[in-house]
Amino acid sequence: GLTFNGDTAAANALDDYEEGNFTPTVNVGTISSVGSYTKIGNTVTVWFSATTFSETSSSSYITIGGLPFAGRNNMGNATCGSIMSRATDNLANQIYVESTSLTFYGNTTGGWDLLRFNDINSSQFAMYGSATYGV
Repeated sequence: GLTFNGDTAAANALDDYEEGNFTPTVNVGTISSVGSYTKIGNTVTVWFSATTFSETSSSSYITIGGLPFAGRNNMGNATCGSIMSRATDNLANQIYVESTSLTFYGNTTGGWDLLRFNDINSSQFAMYGSATYGV
């Protein structure tokens, strides 16, 4: 391994670095999507866009899958990012990582609520986001 002045302590080691692209998927129907990521040590940041959702009537909540690395399962659902979206009845603005997928929550008048396919009110719906999570 690489050392600095003979220092071999794990705390002073260089972190692993990787970057690339991934293809975001959706749990119901299809989407047009692109995604990229950077992994430094045990932290991953993803950026994605998802447009042209084929499903807009299901009451299932929307999850974007295909993440390049699974999130730490000992963390539970941790807030890790935010999205910008249009043409929806739910102003989802928080992203949670669940293993290799993302779920989206908004704070509605009734409290926290999941973004569902039937919240999409236009064929012009699109979401753009980023999330950072531990692996």
